[in-house]
Amino acid sequence: MPIVYSFGTSCLSPIDNSTVFLIGGRTWIANTNSYLNTSSVYKFNSKTSQWTTPTINNFNSNFTSRSEIQAVIDNNGKIFIFGGDNFVDPTTTPIFNYYKDMNILDITTMTWSTQTQSQSVLPDFAYTATLLPNGLIVYIGGASGSITGIISNNMSQIQVFDTNFYTWSTKVMYIIDIIYDNNYTKFFCKYMFLFSLLVVLQ
Repeated sequence: MPIVYSFGTSCLSPIDNSTVFLIGGRTWIANTNSYLNTSSVYKFNSKTSQWTTPTINNFNSNFTSRSEIQAVIDNNGKIFIFGGDNFVDPTTTPIFNYYKDMNILDITTMTWSTQTQSQSVLPDFAYTATLLPNGLIVYIGGASGSITGIISNNMSQIQVFDTNFYTWSTKVMYIIDIIYDNNYTKFFCKYMFLFSLLVVLQ
């Protein structure tokens, strides 16, 4: 049966460099409006071109069909997925549920764990996530959602998750003023952005 898939995330296993994990996302039956609330984790073996649905211990049922997320995976085989949203129904209020939890899948044991975050500044969905060599995940952009609406996150605030200690911190990207061709312009300087990332790396 052909399936339409969108808004999920994927990552390649560093253990065997051949298994791809497809995580979250929304699925529909092709050419219909039938929404499927199916499994949220699939494995693809790139050597045999076979898809399987893995058995996961302690899976968080609230994560089913989580979408607009970005996963990162460390060298030990731990996948980190923060937040996301979940399409409910176009006739309900709210249409989406929004989350601020950190979900972790250890692919060496296929064990799932979830940490609930309380920081209001954290993005819920549609962010970018980058894992740095020192174990820090840098989250930039995104938006926060609630029953009252959606708010874009402040691009000058970079949220950082430490995978070593499971703690959050915020790095601020500064605004500078320049004069160019006699036109006064205020903008986010790319050099200050790079400086902020260097601070994160320390």
